[in-house]
Amino acid sequence: MNQIIKLQNIIKLFHRKRWLSLNEGEGVVRAVDDVSIAIGEGESVGLAGESGCGKTTLGRLIAGLYEPTGGTVTINGRNINDGSTQVRRLLRTECRMIFQNLDAALNPFMTVEQILDEPLKIHTKKSKSDRRKRILEVLELVNLPVAFKNEYPHTLSGGEKRRVSVARAIVVPPKILIADEPVSALDVSIRAQIIDLFQHLREELNLTMLFISHDLGVLNDVCDRILVMYNGKIVEDAPIDKLRSRTLEHPYSRRLTESVLQIKVE
Repeated sequence: MNQIIKLQNIIKLFHRKRWLSLNEGEGVVRAVDDVSIAIGEGESVGLAGESGCGKTTLGRLIAGLYEPTGGTVTINGRNINDGSTQVRRLLRTECRMIFQNLDAALNPFMTVEQILDEPLKIHTKKSKSDRRKRILEVLELVNLPVAFKNEYPHTLSGGEKRRVSVARAIVVPPKILIADEPVSALDVSIRAQIIDLFQHLREELNLTMLFISHDLGVLNDVCDRILVMYNGKIVEDAPIDKLRSRTLEHPYSRRLTESVLQIKVE
């Protein structure tokens, strides 16, 4: 299988100012600590762990939103942190991230049509009529009525906002989709619909997907493989069957599994 994402010895440090501290290292947070992983083309991988373990930071590093403190992030054989503008531009087209905070991610002053039109204007040379046609196609793909193109984010439900967020991510078809807590704060029935949507899009667009979630039930439904993250490190890399059979090996992975009442076995 072709490795579309490859991380080698990735470290990400954040510095917090401590005005009264005499210890220089005291204000340093090691969010990602020497992580090396590979994700194959067309694979759907889950990244699990508790809040603050470094999951979102790792997703942002892959998407090129953060620069690593050390190590290399390679997408399709290209080092995305080599300083090349061309590589950065290609990455923005090939890799998209769906953010957890929908209210912050969707511009409240833009209609759904304007939100979806923006990446088309930036990343393609489509005419206005072709862009409108593509917007209608994508709305249909994420199961939103055409009339929603005139709505503003504040008029939409949580599930509808999530669908708009997904539509924006795929309006210029990417190769890689990173979803950060994609069904958090949604009702159970809406959550099931969004999970079905991701499964459909994966098949329809042949996407490589990284799902970031603390909810093992979600990862069980949509992933082929699970990565467990603890304190900035990947402590387990296992096929999803090990989650379903509750045979993950690392003690922290087992504690995560025990926190789930029931995991569906297919």
